[in-house]
Amino acid sequence: MISGIYIMIFPNGRYYIGSSKDCTKRWYHHRHLLERDCHYNSLLQRTWRKHGEAQFLMLEQVEHSELLSREQVYLDAAPEGTLLNLSKIAGYPEGTAEVLKGRSERAKMQHAVGNLGAHILTEKGKKRRGAAVSRALKGRKQKPEAVAKMRKACKERWTPELREEQRQRANAQYEARRRRIFGTEERAN
Repeated sequence: MISGIYIMIFPNGRYYIGSSKDCTKRWYHHRHLLERDCHYNSLLQRTWRKHGEAQFLMLEQVEHSELLSREQVYLDAAPEGTLLNLSKIAGYPEGTAEVLKGRSERAKMQHAVGNLGAHILTEKGKKRRGAAVSRALKGRKQKPEAVAKMRKACKERWTPELREEQRQRANAQYEARRRRIFGTEERAN
């Protein structure tokens, strides 16, 4: 677990600066949201869509108590127009009053034209969402006997050995992703 300040640099020269107690985990979270086209930072999401994957670098390893103050130093030093952060205030992800007002106006306009969601779904995603909505609208409720039968089957299936196997598999996948993103060499603490 590496605590510090990180930067995501895009090919067009724009970048995002952040801080985290666990930068590896934070990078996975950013990638997960960006790849699924549902990141809360619309500037970052549009840049990812247009220019592709960003380069992720550690700027500085910092103690947890100093994260926001050190991140603020980097945010203050950033030239105008290059930063993809919603706010130039560290630890304030919601953004300034201007950003919040702009989001509100965009949401009102989307609602007015009937585009209620900001997410762009693939065909598979649309089918999956449609199936989930139709199940929910049918009001299907399982009988108590069926619920008891499913619970029993689940308890029988999830033995301690299977739980341990799943845990080891998840840890191996996590390590493989970490090595793929950050390389095999890590900085010494």
